[in-house]
Amino acid sequence: MDTEKSGLLRSIEYLKSCGIVGLFCFKELKIRHLVSRLLDMGFSTNSRMFVYGLVVLSCLNEETFGRKLELFRSYGFSKEEVLQMFRKAPCILKASEERLQLGLEFFLKVIECEKSVLVRTPICLACSIENRVIPRYRVFQIIMSRGMFKEDFSFSSTLLLSEGNFLQKFVLSFGDDAEELLLSYKGHKLGS
Repeated sequence: MDTEKSGLLRSIEYLKSCGIVGLFCFKELKIRHLVSRLLDMGFSTNSRMFVYGLVVLSCLNEETFGRKLELFRSYGFSKEEVLQMFRKAPCILKASEERLQLGLEFFLKVIECEKSVLVRTPICLACSIENRVIPRYRVFQIIMSRGMFKEDFSFSSTLLLSEGNFLQKFVLSFGDDAEELLLSYKGHKLGS
């Protein structure tokens, strides 16, 4: 076996050890088709999201992809906006249609978030509505209604913080109000 093939096999084994296995089951024609679809959607082969997009696209048949695209369009997103979101956060299209609809309903109808926020930060739709979004929104509402936070920040930015960073910055740093904020944040878990 020549050195090039040996190196390729080592690379494939390494990728398998990282959990990237499904793509090696496809024939070359299928991979070429998936890559062509991604390129048609505006992905760049130099983008770090390209591989994620390839993995997600390989898990969805064209009918399912089309239904998810139509779901977004039913909430007023253009096809280009949906593709822009997919390019930024391919994982959002791995979510079930029900979960996507729940997220879209919450962001667009419940808290009346602008569509442009989701286009800019689509990863918000990958967050658990029940365990991350709603509890953090409760804290956000209290802080904003009382003018407790001096910096300008958006709700979507709170979703990107780790649990520890969120608690430190938006709960524990408020001294006398920290207990109330923590109860508001964790209250849904205490009541269940």
